[in-house]
Amino acid sequence: MTMIALDGVSDPELLRFAVILLSACAFFFSMGLVSLFFFNVDDVQARRGKRFISIVGATAMGTTIAAFLQESDWPLWSTVVALTFYAYALLMFWWTYLTNRSTPFDFAFSGRSPMGLTRAGPYNAIRHPFYSSYIAGWLAGAIAAPNLATLTVFLLMTSVYVTAAFREEAAFRRSELCDDYAEFAAETGLFWPSASGVMRILAQVPR
Repeated sequence: MTMIALDGVSDPELLRFAVILLSACAFFFSMGLVSLFFFNVDDVQARRGKRFISIVGATAMGTTIAAFLQESDWPLWSTVVALTFYAYALLMFWWTYLTNRSTPFDFAFSGRSPMGLTRAGPYNAIRHPFYSSYIAGWLAGAIAAPNLATLTVFLLMTSVYVTAAFREEAAFRRSELCDDYAEFAAETGLFWPSASGVMRILAQVPR
């Protein structure tokens, strides 16, 4: 089976392939590194969630890289769009991490009750910026090399993040933070920035 289908690819397309591959690897490395050292896995459900997402995520990464290596057509428009989503994913991911680096979160699907509510940084506009960055990264792969495999990866991983986010929202609404969270939810987007939130972030930029 031929794994690399780059024979006959023009130099500009080869450059686009290289940039996309490097962007994807940066995205995957970021997710893997932070998941190892940042998130708490202090309860059984969090540990199960980490095992599940690690296995599914590693399979999705391998599938995406294989799809890139088999792709022979790298049009400029899809490369630009994919790189835009990769840039968003990486910027949102590291902004979120740096905002929370001193207060690690429980891993996805944890059964513990929420202990606090973050309103700083990207949380001015988005309730789940980590998941927002993940979804954008997998979408970038599906745009860069559009086929059944990458589309399936995108839909599968998105369903995992949506399920986790809904579980976390339900946990907040059952907790002592329910009133604060209701106010927070009214001012922010679930996965994508709300207009009012973007305005709050822009208002904080030094002039």
